Amino acid sequence: MRNKWKRKRLLSILVAAVMIIGLFPNTAFANTEKTAAHESDLTQAISEASDQTTIKLTDSFTLNDTITIADGKNIILDLNGKQISTPK
Repeated sequence: MRNKWKRKRLLSILVAAVMIIGLFPNTAFANTEKTAAHESDLTQAISEASDQTTIKLTDSFTLNDTITIADGKNIILDLNGKQISTPK
């Protein structure tokens, strides 16, 4: 009887641990961060980005060309108080 009680307790602890781990968002484990100070850095960071990548600007700059983000890429652009401007 005592052995059966220990197995039930162990199983309940294991189930509780699995449930707690399941509450963590998957994106928290997969997010990578890149930095960009110039247009070329931003273009390179976007092309190298995997899913759930954050690109953080380290300086303001002017965007002279169009930048395209491929379908399926989930990119967060953190302006970090900086600006991306376009020529007038």
